[in-house]
Amino acid sequence: MVSAPDIGSIVRSEADFSRKSHELGDFLGAGGLLVVLVVPTERKNLQSSYSNPQNNLEWWANHITSPYPATFDLIAPGSGTSVVPTGSGGEFAEYLERIQHYEARLSTWFEDEPNVQILARNRAGGPVAAEITVGSGTVVCLPPPHDHDEEATLFKGVNAYLGHRFGPGLKWPIKDEEDLRAAKEKLIDDFHTGMAAVSQQQEAVQRRKRAVFSKSQVNRGVGYFELARVRALRRSKQWMPFTASSRC
Repeated sequence: MVSAPDIGSIVRSEADFSRKSHELGDFLGAGGLLVVLVVPTERKNLQSSYSNPQNNLEWWANHITSPYPATFDLIAPGSGTSVVPTGSGGEFAEYLERIQHYEARLSTWFEDEPNVQILARNRAGGPVAAEITVGSGTVVCLPPPHDHDEEATLFKGVNAYLGHRFGPGLKWPIKDEEDLRAAKEKLIDDFHTGMAAVSQQQEAVQRRKRAVFSKSQVNRGVGYFELARVRALRRSKQWMPFTASSRC
């Protein structure tokens, strides 16, 4: 029951329901994903005639049945404990394998529409999960989770869907990204080229340094050898006269 202290508040509250449906149309037109957790239809008793929809179904159901908004329930009553995936694959296959209960069934409308893919059935063969293409967007109807593990698996499927369907678009480079990538690669190439040139110059300097060092060491060694030879000759000349006079 939508109620409020005054009629203005009631009208604003009911307008929120209508805006929700209009925003969903824009969302699906932009390629969005809506996950509907299928529960029994609930009627809404409104205090004015302003608002539409008047249940928890039409705000999204009218979009999947467009251009002929549904005048019948797309959700059939009946719960159960048998969810059998159809093997169609997709991002929600793991969730449908895990979950084994449903609170409501999908109606026979889902069976004959070309834009509908049945994802799971119950033991009797009735559909309990489906994926519907709506323009550029997608509506996925699934049984609701009952515990934290099932909820985590559901969100895993949602994230996988968003990653697979929208991830490539985000990764696809635009011209500005290509220009920046090319500029970055050129800077890296110039850096490596410059580093190679500097390394070659350093090697050449080191070779000259080694050559000069080696030559100086040789010259120093020759100098030491020559000095030692001269000193030895001087000593021999000093001792020779003494030796001759001693013999006399």
